[in-house]
Amino acid sequence: MSCKNKLFEIRRDLKSNNFEFSIHAYERMVERGIFATDILALIKNGLKHSVWIEKHGSWNFSGQGIGPDIITIACTYNNYGTLIVTVFWK
Repeated sequence: MSCKNKLFEIRRDLKSNNFEFSIHAYERMVERGIFATDILALIKNGLKHSVWIEKHGSWNFSGQGIGPDIITIACTYNNYGTLIVTVFWK
């Protein structure tokens, strides 16, 4: 599947809340005080800012969570669906 097709599938999955967090992403969220509600707010506020990261084979999306911080999520797509692989502040 091309990276553009993966982008379409990831956006669709995120908007329908059909995704999972990797253990790594969950650990980074706990470490950085980022909550699932922040991720849901980022998704609700829009997924306009997307960047393909060739090195990792992931799409990164940035936006505002519940608070003032800009949050970035890195997502991959495979046969099982969308996986948020890491979360960080911009």
